[in-house]
Amino acid sequence: MNLPLNDAFRKNRALFAGRFPDLAALTGLASDEDAERTRDILPPFCELAATPSGHMTLSAGGAFVHSRMDPRREAERALAAGEAFGPDGCLFCGCGLAYLPELYAARYPDAPIVIVESELAVLFALLASRPLAALFSHPNLALVAGIPASEAAAVPERIGLPDIRAFESPALV
Repeated sequence: MNLPLNDAFRKNRALFAGRFPDLAALTGLASDEDAERTRDILPPFCELAATPSGHMTLSAGGAFVHSRMDPRREAERALAAGEAFGPDGCLFCGCGLAYLPELYAARYPDAPIVIVESELAVLFALLASRPLAALFSHPNLALVAGIPASEAAAVPERIGLPDIRAFESPALV
């Protein structure tokens, strides 16, 4: 598995554990040592790869989740065209490397953001991909990881946001 525990991972893991301590403990991300042990038992599902734009992309199970050329630009286009995106909040079912949730958070700094990522390996790849301080510092960010994708639809009601709009990544559906 191509998931390095690089500087970005270590900094993001610490931010993640500080913001979501219970989730970090449940996902093996409470400490760098826990993360290393967890990473070593994850199935070889995800690989990070550099793109010509300089942004990382992700392949999961052999299929690319984001553009192989410019994943950030791809997210910008999706945000501009998406009907699910407004100031009232958004549920992201499958986040990949979270380019889209990150751009959404910048555009709507007060909106609730719910990210549901069922694959722990994708979460590890996200943390290793680039600095995520802006996303993790969003005041209304909720993150759920490791649950089956089939349960993602129940998350908004469970956290008190039953009417939040949902965006499902076409690459992750």
